[in-house]
Amino acid sequence: MALPFGRVQRPVQPDSLKPLAPADSIRLSKADSLQDESDLKSQVEYFARDSTIMTTDEKVVELYGDAKVDYEDIHLKADYIKLNWETNEVYAIGRKDSTGKVIGEPIFEQGADAYNTSEIRYNFKTRRAAIKTIVTKQGEGNVRGKIVKKDSSNNFFLRGAFYTTCDLLHPHYGIQAPKIKLVQGKGDNRQVISGPFNLVIAGVQLPLGLPFGFFPFSEKRKSGFILGNYGEEPQNRGFYLRDFGYYWAVNDYLGLRFTGQLYSKGGWGAGSQGNYIKKYRYSGSFSLIYNHNRAGDEIGPNRTISNDFSVQWSHTPQTLGRPYSFSASVNVASSNYLNNNEQNLTSQTGGLGRYQQNVFGSSVQYSHNFGQYLQTSANVRINQNVTTRALTIGGGVTAAVTQFQPLRRRKAVTPAWYESFRLGANLSSTVDISNNIQPQVISNSGFAGEFRIANYIPDTLNTRTTSTPENAQTRVLSGNIPFNLENLPTILKNSQVTTTFSIPISLPNFKIARNINVTPGVSLQGNLYTKQYSYRYISPGTPLESVRAGFVSDSGGVVVDTISRLSPAYTYSTSLGINTRVYGTYYFKKLGRLEAIRHTFAPSISLSYTPDLSSKFYQRVQINERGDQRLLSKFSGYSGSIGAAAAASFSLTNQLEMKVRAKSDTAKEAFQKINILDNFGLSGSYNFLADSFNLSNLSLVANTVILKKYNINFASTFDPYDVVQDDYLLSGRRVNRLKVASGKGLASLQSMTIGFSTGFKGGQKNKKGQQQQQPKEKPEGVSDAEMRFIQSNPQLYIDWDVPWNVNLSYNFSYTKYGLGRAQTFQTLSMNGDIKLTEKWAMTFTTGWDFVLNAPSLTNIGLTRTFTAGRPRLTGRRLLKISGVGTTILNYAFGLLC
Repeated sequence: MALPFGRVQRPVQPDSLKPLAPADSIRLSKADSLQDESDLKSQVEYFARDSTIMTTDEKVVELYGDAKVDYEDIHLKADYIKLNWETNEVYAIGRKDSTGKVIGEPIFEQGADAYNTSEIRYNFKTRRAAIKTIVTKQGEGNVRGKIVKKDSSNNFFLRGAFYTTCDLLHPHYGIQAPKIKLVQGKGDNRQVISGPFNLVIAGVQLPLGLPFGFFPFSEKRKSGFILGNYGEEPQNRGFYLRDFGYYWAVNDYLGLRFTGQLYSKGGWGAGSQGNYIKKYRYSGSFSLIYNHNRAGDEIGPNRTISNDFSVQWSHTPQTLGRPYSFSASVNVASSNYLNNNEQNLTSQTGGLGRYQQNVFGSSVQYSHNFGQYLQTSANVRINQNVTTRALTIGGGVTAAVTQFQPLRRRKAVTPAWYESFRLGANLSSTVDISNNIQPQVISNSGFAGEFRIANYIPDTLNTRTTSTPENAQTRVLSGNIPFNLENLPTILKNSQVTTTFSIPISLPNFKIARNINVTPGVSLQGNLYTKQYSYRYISPGTPLESVRAGFVSDSGGVVVDTISRLSPAYTYSTSLGINTRVYGTYYFKKLGRLEAIRHTFAPSISLSYTPDLSSKFYQRVQINERGDQRLLSKFSGYSGSIGAAAAASFSLTNQLEMKVRAKSDTAKEAFQKINILDNFGLSGSYNFLADSFNLSNLSLVANTVILKKYNINFASTFDPYDVVQDDYLLSGRRVNRLKVASGKGLASLQSMTIGFSTGFKGGQKNKKGQQQQQPKEKPEGVSDAEMRFIQSNPQLYIDWDVPWNVNLSYNFSYTKYGLGRAQTFQTLSMNGDIKLTEKWAMTFTTGWDFVLNAPSLTNIGLTRTFTAGRPRLTGRRLLKISGVGTTILNYAFGLLC
């Protein structure tokens, strides 16, 4: 039965003040004229928010404004609905608002399926429909059609059809066909059948397609075979047939994928991947892959046989108020796996970025909170470097008592000042086992380049530890040794166990004379170590039997001995901070629009004391034949202060702004504040207990923004001490004498940086020539932290609301240490983008180095905008220009799904 649309115009909403029928739901009673056997079998309910008009002679009901009609499992919503009891038909359409936008377009629902349409006519008795512009979601995709007919079996026939898995209003990709049939069944019988179709990407019809298409979809997950792919292996393993296998849909919460690989030169591989989810509890995925590789000629020296594996596991919990959580991120692979199996590196496993990486990290963590104050956690970590073959296995536990107020009175109406005292505790313990055998003093001492460690033998890298009667004391002291049972005693001996504790204390703040803020502080923290270092110096030619039998140190140096002992190391300090803020305003009587200038002065001083604990946790060691000595830490990783420190740190911050009257009397604000200097400050410190160089270097900084567009930044460092010439140091030797005492001024400039940046962008302008910019709203799916990063780094993103954008920055730096030669750097950088079309933009980055008198690295890129989380079409053209005129051109283009 054909249901023509006829000449129906969009309705004009009637005046709501006319005496219309009430807008309540109307149920047709059994006494209605539809009681005849040829009429409807069930009741029809309808509702309209604005008005309902009923014509009894024509048996027509018209519904205006958020209209709804319900009949059995059929639900229809639209701004306008017309019911005709004579023909048992319902007609629905949207309405244009005052801006010409169509609102309230019909939404037709039948069972669990929903169809968005622009116009629909439906017959209740025959269950047939004629539809214009339908959009309906089927499985993981959606079907669109311009003209649609529905038969009594709920099958849809679409003309001008489009099928896609993109959920956007304007899909990025899909297939377009003149005709598509949507077969509605139950369960596995639902499918989309298409005639000839072609592929469409970004609105462009590509000459790629098939004469027909069959797209089955099911409400339940289905198992099936995976065909895989074939070709020739670039790693010299021959021809291959890989990624074939079987997908097993265990249930709605677990899916497993079993795949295999075969190579013509005898190699093979097997793997399993899976995804799992438990609603409101956790979700995760895993991948296990093993490959037996045979590459090269069957007979010959280049024949190689190797075994590779990869283990990946990701587990993400959903705490939802639970006091405990378990998470895991495991990524372990053999050293050559990525080089031999790059075909497994899809976008889900990291793509080319994972192919190029050489460090893998894995962690498993469990945390549990007991009550409001006690928090505990445990973790296991594995870090692997496939290039150096270094492997570190570690674990740790933490326990923390969140800060609480022990002096707080429960029934106090007004809290006393001392009740803000807070106390807490943190305790953590870690253990690290690594095959990277290194004398820890090398990486933990600031004097590592000044002396030689006598029992450090770098020429034994990656050699095995041996123990024979003739050479019983031979041992490897440095390098990455194989991680196996033979070297396990050496690896365990090299393990590091560290326990860290801290007691955070928050003291009450108070004021002096109502305007001076005083903030006291106390800090206590430390570590428990299982190993301690002992140092001694040996002269050249001294036998060193502890390294190798008969070994003689030809250069001498410091011998580092390791003692297994449980030892504590701690540090504590006290502080007192004082700050205030002073304002000064100068008013102008007759100076144009300028009303006043205000100066804000914010001085602050911080007093701190740290005791001298060097005698407990450091050892004074001779490092050379001249008798020079250094203090070396007895523990790995300890960096407590050497010598007592009673310091006073100060900062003087200034701000300058002016107040001007508005140009117009009708302005929203009568006055406007304009910053002259956002910050102009001087800072430094003085150590009262230091035996020399009590005064630190002085830092002078300033920054401002002119006309809200031009940013200027300045930073410099001054050395207040004198420098004299030295026969060994070209930059001279710093002496404990102030320059002002030598008549050489207050201080010498040590470093300085000056930066200037601005940006220009095109756009529509108003009559006064000012650019019109709409306030930027946070896009959907973007977190507050991401939005703050975008606003802080606008040069990294493209604003598609402006036709072009250019950012300029100039940087100058000056460095001069003592009497040494000054070094300067001066660069001009420019980056931006130009919109070629609504979706395409060209980006560029270039610059000029004034010192080298050559261009800096130049990048030219081509970018297309897509919605985040959807398939992205990325294009990039990279142009590198070096100072000697060499040009390297590289082009990359791909479709990422």
